[in-house]
Amino acid sequence: MVLRVGAAYAALVGWLYQDAGDLGAASFWRGVTQEMAVRSRDPHLIGYSLVNQAQVRTYLGDGYGVADLCEAALDNSDHLVPKVRIMAMQ
Repeated sequence: MVLRVGAAYAALVGWLYQDAGDLGAASFWRGVTQEMAVRSRDPHLIGYSLVNQAQVRTYLGDGYGVADLCEAALDNSDHLVPKVRIMAMQ
């Protein structure tokens, strides 16, 4: 449970940095989100963290990275909530 809450806060901080235009800090906090998600072993949270990483890669102009991260999230699409699946498909 602690990892899930920590991942949620790290994702929020990542969004705030992204909105402020600090992509380095946004990337760092999205990495923290992804690590906590993997450690929690929650497939929904892992998929969400991959999509979050893809959004930063979009701003960095890394189309291949975006596609790879979203495909990785969709590899487990049978176990994802519809919201995360749709975000990855976008």
